[in-house]
Amino acid sequence: MTLRPFRTRSLVPFLFAMTLGAAHAAGPDPAVLSYKLPVDLKWNESPMYPGLRNAVLYGDPGKPGPYAVRNKFSPNSFSRPHFHPHDRYILVLSGTWWVGTGERFDPDSTTPMPAGSFVVHYANKVHYDGAKDEGCELLIYGDGPGTSTRVGLAGDAKAELPVVAYVANETANPDRLEIFRKGLADSGYIEGRNVVVDHRHAKLDGEYAGVMSELAARNVNVILAANAPAAVAASKTTRTIPIVMAAVNDPVGLGLVSSLEHPGGNVTGTTNYAPQLIGERLRILKETIPGLARVSMLINGNNANNRAQFRLLEDAAGTLGIEAQMLDVRFPADIEPAFARARAFGAQAILNGVDSFINSQRFAMARIAAQNGLPAILTDREYVLAGGLMSLGVGHQQGYYRAGEYVARILRGANPADLPVARSTEFVLSASRSALDGLKLKLPEGLAARIDEWLP
Repeated sequence: MTLRPFRTRSLVPFLFAMTLGAAHAAGPDPAVLSYKLPVDLKWNESPMYPGLRNAVLYGDPGKPGPYAVRNKFSPNSFSRPHFHPHDRYILVLSGTWWVGTGERFDPDSTTPMPAGSFVVHYANKVHYDGAKDEGCELLIYGDGPGTSTRVGLAGDAKAELPVVAYVANETANPDRLEIFRKGLADSGYIEGRNVVVDHRHAKLDGEYAGVMSELAARNVNVILAANAPAAVAASKTTRTIPIVMAAVNDPVGLGLVSSLEHPGGNVTGTTNYAPQLIGERLRILKETIPGLARVSMLINGNNANNRAQFRLLEDAAGTLGIEAQMLDVRFPADIEPAFARARAFGAQAILNGVDSFINSQRFAMARIAAQNGLPAILTDREYVLAGGLMSLGVGHQQGYYRAGEYVARILRGANPADLPVARSTEFVLSASRSALDGLKLKLPEGLAARIDEWLP
């Protein structure tokens, strides 16, 4: 077979360390290397495939980032047709591993891979594999999530376990996924036991259309759209597969639902829509910065409701005697020039529109704002965790947990059109002590007393 160039991060050093598996120098410095001996491995039975056991060597296969695992197939055990969201690289350590491709399970058509063979499973390509007369052991590594999505004999994912496609930006905070999983599990659906969660990611908004087209072709049971561009792309792609939004801003304005109370189509879920917070953020800035006269707001022009958010900021600014500048950012390379335009405008502080792309640039925004000495009040605590100054926003935990509950209700037969869009009821004001110190700012006592969450 012809192999495409590796796209994963470099895992070669520990790949060789794992396969050689022999002598370790006494007392190696843990700051230099980490290792696991055979006695350290914790083997687990696969919840999906009897006869398959695995042990994690490095990382967490369920989360973004590099990982490595060892798999053991007992004799006469096979997986069923499935696919993974990212490329996986496999070295056969012992025995003979049998591999097949396609959505029709046929062990007799599989190809033997003896010990020492190397195989690449390409992302989202259906395959199956296992052992025949003798067991086999594999080393598998790649970039997570390394989840498996099973498909039926006719290519219909519903033929086996129900499949929920979780679609998010690749830089999204992984805590959101964990909160969604908890909401799903507390409602009776546990990933790998009675539901499959197919993890899909996009880097830019324009990539979601292709992701959704593929999911629609696979006929997944539910699509979980973890941001507005994903929800819009899903809604444009299918009118039959239920779509659950997780903390999407202004779904009515985006045309996703007819109303929050009566969605009326195949889309429902949770919203973080709280337009009243835009003016409140500006009032907090005015309280923090004496003589505040000019502010700039980062918006994504590809997001249909970001301009509406800026208009709300302009209205609030007008009542406070403040000028507001709009900074349109659509690509990572736009962020630094936007801050330069803010400085040229004479901005004394920065705000942002609620947007998944802007959220993906939170670390760059925090760094550049600090370099320019610009205070910022942003829309979510994740910006503060990334190094930003302050945030006032809707708590994502509630939105993602309830999205898990909604998915469970739909899997049990509920109609999305009959499920009102749930609004978050909690608002969190967060601030960073280190960012305040770096900007040589001190919050007024009254404002400091209102902080719900002090972060480092």
